[in-house]
Amino acid sequence: MANNLETSCSNHFRKRPNKPSSDSKKFCSCFAGTFTSTISLRELDAANGVVTSEIQEQFERAAEFCGRDVAPSVAQAGRAWIMESN
Repeated sequence: MANNLETSCSNHFRKRPNKPSSDSKKFCSCFAGTFTSTISLRELDAANGVVTSEIQEQFERAAEFCGRDVAPSVAQAGRAWIMESN
């Protein structure tokens, strides 16, 4: 699951005008690891494809946490990807 999230995040940054930076790679790697450490596959399966409030909250927490160590523009783009993905 973490690999899929990281790939999806990286693909989002590839679509942007600038190529992925070390910050965007750092954000995607951090986000995938952080999110998958807080949400289990069982919880995702139980949601039946619906983004529950708990899943949304964990998405947002992971984005906030991982956005602290990267450029503000990367953090903002990462949060935008999360909102698009839901």
